[in-house]
Amino acid sequence: MDTRRIHILVVHDETERGDLVCRSLQDAPNIEVTALGTLAQYRDYIARVRPDLALMELRLSDGNVAEALQPPPASGDYPVLIIADEDGERDAMDAVRAGAHDYILCPCRTRDLQHRIEQTLREWSEKRRSEEAHAWLIGRHAELERALSETTDRLDAAVAELDAFTYSVAHDLRAPLRAMVGFGDALAETCGPELDDAGRHYLSRVMDAADRMSQLIEDLLTLSQVTRSEMQRRQVNLSLIAQQIIDHLAASEPERRVAITIQPEMRDHADPGLVTRLLDALLSNAWKFTSRVDRMATILFGQRQDSEGRVYYVQDNGAGINMAYADKLFVPFQRQYTRDQFPGTGIGLAIARRAVQRHGGRIWADGAVGEGATLYFTLGGSDAAT
Repeated sequence: MDTRRIHILVVHDETERGDLVCRSLQDAPNIEVTALGTLAQYRDYIARVRPDLALMELRLSDGNVAEALQPPPASGDYPVLIIADEDGERDAMDAVRAGAHDYILCPCRTRDLQHRIEQTLREWSEKRRSEEAHAWLIGRHAELERALSETTDRLDAAVAELDAFTYSVAHDLRAPLRAMVGFGDALAETCGPELDDAGRHYLSRVMDAADRMSQLIEDLLTLSQVTRSEMQRRQVNLSLIAQQIIDHLAASEPERRVAITIQPEMRDHADPGLVTRLLDALLSNAWKFTSRVDRMATILFGQRQDSEGRVYYVQDNGAGINMAYADKLFVPFQRQYTRDQFPGTGIGLAIARRAVQRHGGRIWADGAVGEGATLYFTLGGSDAAT
């Protein structure tokens, strides 16, 4: 026990029980006792002095001790032990519920009383340390949340600025690119017959590069629009949108034979424009990577229920995915296959991810090289229709 003197406040109504408690404590060398007789004296005293512990009888001449425990700040800085006999144990338990730390049945031996006081002070000290640690953790958590919020705000501002820059650059590149294509067409028309094979080859290379640049610009603008557009959720028929996209892809390559399966009547509460961009990116991806299979190409668009709720998926039997690079699959300009193997800008799946993120969902992939791929996505926060 601490070598300093412990200040014990005893509040009793001059009963034999209270007198016994005072005498038991006054003989202890490390305890200083202050005795009071009424609640009024108690309130006046604690307004000026804070004891280490208070021992209080249940009933005093001017009221019940439970009144002194309401509100708790009257005993919030120190523990209160109720002095009771066996007949008053039920009332003592009520006082504990009102704010007292515990109660002690008297009469009791001096050694037992002092031991109980030491135990109570230890428990109280541990409780205060625990409360202080808890308060520190709450404060620290609030600080971290503020720091995270500020960091997120700065990141959002930086992303918005980057998106605005990307949009501006891509938009401004359109005019000089159109001029390049126009002059290339004019050159081919007016001087084409005069060019030798090398000249025609170089001009063809220029026009091909201009086409790739044009597609890249359009994809960058699409990515920016997906990020910047205002969300307008409403009931959307994903099956119908997917069928329209497939019809367009089939019309662009009528010679291809692809087995298409679209689960009917898939509906959700989502932004129609973003969902169209999302499905266009995923289905175009499946269409492209099944173009070189040596068997009947298959593409399936469906849905399932799992722990995340409604999960949509686009599955194909095309070139497949090397899962070692799966984390780069949805990053702009990251390509698993070369442009000679499969044409494209490397932005399509980044557009898909951005559209999914705008809905609060997530997107991921599964597959193996040569065995096809399945791209899954959710539209988090949506009120899925049944």
